[in-house]
Amino acid sequence: MNSIGLTVSDNRVVMVALNKGLRGDPSLVNYRLVSLEEVKPEDREEIVLSNIEGFIDQTKSDRDNLFLGIPGSKVILKKLSLPSPTEENLKEVLGFEMDRYTPFALEDVYFDFNIIKRDEVRDLIHVLLMAIKKDVVDYYLKLFQRINIKVRSIEIVSTAVYNATSKERQPAQNRAAQNWVTKGSTWLKTRSWGGKLAPSLDRFLNTGEGETTTGDHATRFLITLDADGCELGVVQDNAFTHSRSFTLSPRGDVAATEETVTELADTMLAELETTRLSLGDDTSIPLQLIIAGSGADKSLVDYMQEKKNTDVRLLDTLNMPIDSDDAREKIPSLSAAVGLALKGLNGVPLDVNFIPRELRPKKKKNWSLIFGVSLIVLLLLILSSYTISFFVKERFYLAELTGRVNALKGTVTKIEQIQEDIAEIETTINSVEKIKVDATSKLDILKELTEIIPEEMWLTRFSYSEKKGERQIDLSGFANAASEIIPILEESEFFEDVKFKSSIVKDKSTDKEKFNLKATVSREEVRRQESGDRSQN
Repeated sequence: MNSIGLTVSDNRVVMVALNKGLRGDPSLVNYRLVSLEEVKPEDREEIVLSNIEGFIDQTKSDRDNLFLGIPGSKVILKKLSLPSPTEENLKEVLGFEMDRYTPFALEDVYFDFNIIKRDEVRDLIHVLLMAIKKDVVDYYLKLFQRINIKVRSIEIVSTAVYNATSKERQPAQNRAAQNWVTKGSTWLKTRSWGGKLAPSLDRFLNTGEGETTTGDHATRFLITLDADGCELGVVQDNAFTHSRSFTLSPRGDVAATEETVTELADTMLAELETTRLSLGDDTSIPLQLIIAGSGADKSLVDYMQEKKNTDVRLLDTLNMPIDSDDAREKIPSLSAAVGLALKGLNGVPLDVNFIPRELRPKKKKNWSLIFGVSLIVLLLLILSSYTISFFVKERFYLAELTGRVNALKGTVTKIEQIQEDIAEIETTINSVEKIKVDATSKLDILKELTEIIPEEMWLTRFSYSEKKGERQIDLSGFANAASEIIPILEESEFFEDVKFKSSIVKDKSTDKEKFNLKATVSREEVRRQESGDRSQN
């Protein structure tokens, strides 16, 4: 049995073929790296498809056991905390609230989710919601249909790297048993009658998605560094909790210099610290980094290790047999594709798939999986006498909770509408009051200017402004003697600190002096106007 993992980015296509031997352990049998940097946009699709088809023929792989990884920049991730009873209908709950959690409506996206952690004390579940625009997934499905390939799964590079590295963190003696349970739980979730049974099975056997390993509470950062940029995955308490992408200065294919390594490392470390702060991670704990991708090299790892005393490791081992000798040098570039291909052979800790279930190809019968599920069913029958009371109690509680929510839904909607109306009215009142105060002040000032300026003087411009609580006016005009305007304004209770903004100029056409001055509106007058406005109200 074989499986193909494939990652597609703007500049590169990476393919690996894994094979499952008689002992059940996967091995890397072949790989292919295709650079797209100098490919014309109009030729890109044909080159990608021809290389994929050639790789499938070369490795004699199945056309319906291909797993695709795409850049994380195309996906929105949201961490949520929800009441524990919602777990039984979690997909429906997330779909109903999609426009609240993301900028898109449900009909515009495909989504998947993963339970990160269960908080039994506060009766909550922590969920990672992952959503992607439909047209992104549909594009790849239609693209591969041109060569008669049905993609089994689409996910982001970070989750694939997580699955590739998580294999290294599982004790060998526990891996086989955990795979049986993971496969059985996944199989139950695909059945209408088993979808509600799987979460309870996960909790009972302590193998549900997001369960942590004892003593493994450090935060790890999975960095996939390529020519396109950097994709960062965050693992907290051994559960995948976050992913983000950022661009880096291009280094090209030439050997890295000390200067470029320094610049790249400093940029990455700054982005890591920003991510830690946004997640509320304890920055006093040293970083733990695993670096993969085509841009990862030993010089970068050594520099980061030395500069920040950081626990940095280059992902240069896959913990599986490798049939191709030159593939060992390409492991950092192949790691994400390997994590994808593992899904076609064994159960993986994080099973993300953006393809809707109705669009996925039907799986071939796997007798080992059937045998494992049979064992799980037998175990359930043995333990049913101990768990029946728990299920009945949980169902009654959910029914009661649903009834209460339905009863309060109408009242809550009315209260929310009233609160929105009140907020809108208050905003309108504040706006009207502000307009009223400003308008009154300007009219009073204009009236005062009209009364105190002599007839032989006239204004050509009046400007009113308010900055940091101080009101000012700018005046321009003509007078027989411009210097007389300042005493006139200063005698008024309205104005103070009157001064010319520019020198006085003699206008030849009117034989008068042109002036340009500014003055501050008296604070006493401002307070008097405001007091008068309040008394009127």
